[in-house]
Amino acid sequence: QHPAAVPIKSIAVLPFRSLGANGGDEYLGLGIADALITRLGHIREISIRPTSAIQKYAAGDRDPGAIGRELNVDAVLDCRMQRSGDRIRVTAQLVSAKDGAALWTASFDEKDTESFALEDSISSQVALAIASNLSIDEKNLLAKLGTRNNEAYQSYLKGRYFWSKRTREGVLKAVEYFQEAIRLDPIYAQAYAGLADCYLVGGAIPGTPADSAKIAALKALELDDTLAEAHTSVAYYEGAVDWNWSGAEAEFERALALNPSYSTAHHWHAYNLAAMGRLDKAIAEITRAQELDPLSLIINTDAGHILYLASGLRIGAWANATHRSVCIQRPSLNCSKPSVSTLMIDRRKPG
Repeated sequence: QHPAAVPIKSIAVLPFRSLGANGGDEYLGLGIADALITRLGHIREISIRPTSAIQKYAAGDRDPGAIGRELNVDAVLDCRMQRSGDRIRVTAQLVSAKDGAALWTASFDEKDTESFALEDSISSQVALAIASNLSIDEKNLLAKLGTRNNEAYQSYLKGRYFWSKRTREGVLKAVEYFQEAIRLDPIYAQAYAGLADCYLVGGAIPGTPADSAKIAALKALELDDTLAEAHTSVAYYEGAVDWNWSGAEAEFERALALNPSYSTAHHWHAYNLAAMGRLDKAIAEITRAQELDPLSLIINTDAGHILYLASGLRIGAWANATHRSVCIQRPSLNCSKPSVSTLMIDRRKPG
């Protein structure tokens, strides 16, 4: 059955599975999935689950239908890749979360030296399969290619792979790969956006100026002002560091206009709104972040924080207790840095 006959309003893109013995393809599988999630996020009528929601399914046996039900989506994109000589072959299947039925299948074949073309081909065909009417802007954003330098693309995918671990070690490794991608292609906007992400969540990185996140994000936007991630990074910095709440709001809204499925933008936007005292809208934004990433410990904890704040009660001790609780549940998370709530609420500019 063609997916156009089935109402699909939400999907999850699973990490690609390698059918060969090449263990080094793990980064490629998660990296391409992350890139597809970013591209497909431009489709306004479809909700896409973020990379943070799907990365745990990279290893072990998996049932796409069951995963879809766990993530509360209509369908799951399940892709398998195999190397053959100098080529990479991918078989893609869109699976119904309701009954596990295959809604759509396709095969892709690209040279190993042009693996960036896989992202382009797959995203275009999946978009046509799940979205009935794409706008001109959506088509243009889907077709936009970050780089044609395959080595830079490989470094970028490795950067995203290590970034997704959200550990101190992973972030530092990601910085190295994003910097390598930029060295190979100095106008690779996504690599600058990746650097900004690392600088925001990685805490103090030796030899890195305090405003490095904003500098990297602004460079990304100078090269490509359609990157939702870069607008979100600028917004975070404006609100959490410069206390420019209105400037941050404008950047968050621009990011969400470009990628309505970007859960991080909804999450951080909620705290910026809370800091401005606009709690009703803050609750709406954090609720949307929960809908997009329902299994996220960080988003769910921060949702409780905002709801507690909205109740007018004192939040300090509660926020610290819940922060410790999350760290106990996920000790690999970088819990040494202040939380978004601390940066945007508890340390806001006096007056």
